[in-house]
Amino acid sequence: MRDDPDTPHNESDPAHGSTESTSKKADVFADIAKTFQDTLKSGSEDAQKAFKKATPKATKAVHDLAYGIAYATAFGSALLKGIAPDNITTGFKKGSESGQRAANEVVKRRKERQSRMPEKPEP
Repeated sequence: MRDDPDTPHNESDPAHGSTESTSKKADVFADIAKTFQDTLKSGSEDAQKAFKKATPKATKAVHDLAYGIAYATAFGSALLKGIAPDNITTGFKKGSESGQRAANEVVKRRKERQSRMPEKPEP
């Protein structure tokens, strides 16, 4: 019955070409691995190109955002000075000075805390 061409052969049987079958399987897996490696390499290169392309755009976007915030703040402040009654202008001025003092104190405390921290040993 083993010689019947319609009967499936046991691939682990050395008499029926298991070495050839194993070799074909190894070739298929090698091809899959190569394709996978090529895909990863191509994807990595594409990601690097996209990052290099996006970096200037992101930098410009951050610049434009900072510009817009600064412009709106300065414009609002100048406009407020020109049209607001004195008591509102004085309130904004005192509030701004108080906010600056508070921010400076936070920065000062943070710097003091960092100076007290031991330096990390280099590996």
